[in-house]
Amino acid sequence: ACNDDAIAQLKQIETDKLLSNAPTFTQAWIEGTISIKFSSPQASENQCVASFEIKLPQVDLDEATQHLDQNPAKRILIGAQGYGVPDKTTIETPYYYQMTDNKVVPIDLKNTELKSLHNNLEYTYQLLAQLRANVDEKSINQTPWNSQEIDAAIQNCRNQASSKSQDSNFCPCRVEQLAKNINAKQMELINYIQTQPFSVATGSLNGFQKLSEKINHECSTK
Repeated sequence: ACNDDAIAQLKQIETDKLLSNAPTFTQAWIEGTISIKFSSPQASENQCVASFEIKLPQVDLDEATQHLDQNPAKRILIGAQGYGVPDKTTIETPYYYQMTDNKVVPIDLKNTELKSLHNNLEYTYQLLAQLRANVDEKSINQTPWNSQEIDAAIQNCRNQASSKSQDSNFCPCRVEQLAKNINAKQMELINYIQTQPFSVATGSLNGFQKLSEKINHECSTK
């Protein structure tokens, strides 16, 4: 039956999909500046269709749009690939699905608007991750890391296969110095970008790499 009983499943499916985006999306989600909702499920040609709505923070769209305004060639390139930054903070699309054994099964072939929205969100928040991972050597962090963030960073450092990371003093020293320059959210983005070869190639980590080398040198000589 195409009724409100499916809404909880729809929200869970879409939430899981959206939270696979870059950490910039997840950070906004946790802060509550991104939200989704489903409404009005109804029958349509032996299928179900609901209205899906997502609300996005204006600050995110403005930051991504400003970057593309400053880089028109990039805007043309990503436009040719079918991507773009959403132009409004509230977006509604139909969401087609079927009910099989009381389980929601999205109908991917009919959810073309939804797929386009997913692509645009993926691009936008990947771009924001690149922009926000950019580090200035002279920057000073005003938001202290909590103990869990410090412990996780030290463990991550020690997991690196290098002679420096095996020194008992090196990793705590490195993390202490990083925390003086970079807030924990930005460090999360840097760690993410390091796993994305294409994003690394954009040069978004050049500033961090300089800072990292400086910190490594300082902590190796202590």
